[in-house]
Amino acid sequence: MIRTISARGEWPGRVTLKAGWSQSIARPLNDDVADASLRLERGSAAFLRQSAEWLFRQDVPAVLSIPLHPGTRRVWDEAGFEPYRQLLLMERDLSFAVEAPTHRITEGSASQWGEALEVDNAAFEPDWRIGRLGLEDARAATPTTGFLVHEAGDRISGFSIVGVAQSTAYLQRIAVHPDFGRQGIGRSLIRATVDWARQRSARSILLNTQLDNHGAARLYARERFEALPQHLVLLRSTPS
Repeated sequence: MIRTISARGEWPGRVTLKAGWSQSIARPLNDDVADASLRLERGSAAFLRQSAEWLFRQDVPAVLSIPLHPGTRRVWDEAGFEPYRQLLLMERDLSFAVEAPTHRITEGSASQWGEALEVDNAAFEPDWRIGRLGLEDARAATPTTGFLVHEAGDRISGFSIVGVAQSTAYLQRIAVHPDFGRQGIGRSLIRATVDWARQRSARSILLNTQLDNHGAARLYARERFEALPQHLVLLRSTPS
């Protein structure tokens, strides 16, 4: 039996959808694209489909999954979601030492989150921007989170968000403003991020990037990240 779905929160914004025991969380993909990002916390394919249909009634043009490992997509397939994009998954063994950054990287402050969002918006095309709520999700994704920045004068030129859960670290987001590109700031942020994770006893660090972002993949590879054989996948559903 499919129960009536209830929503806590207001769209467009973060909304928790529930039907009995089942629960999903939806938010706008970012501040520029009207699509929705949907995370299934628990529930069946029928509930997942019900969540998507609730979003369609809010005039959402498309609903996207969070990045999924191939082994976790079955319920999404059964709910009628289709492959949309693949992401390259990379891992670095943290038993290897890391070279020192060539730029000064510091811990960011709470007052700099707005600047970080501006950097992200400048660094990425609309479909790939993290948005205000996505930034909040990245900050809250792990029990321990670091926010590292490079400053140029009175502004942030680049930042990274890194978190640790148990013995694994996750590079949640990294961005450099295009005005400061090709200066090695991204490499310095990667090195500082890896060192931050090593200092917190993580054994490995994971990241994902666009499958066709070959420049980023080469940079990560030079910093001892290795591509894993299975890609992450984004699935997508549109109104029927």
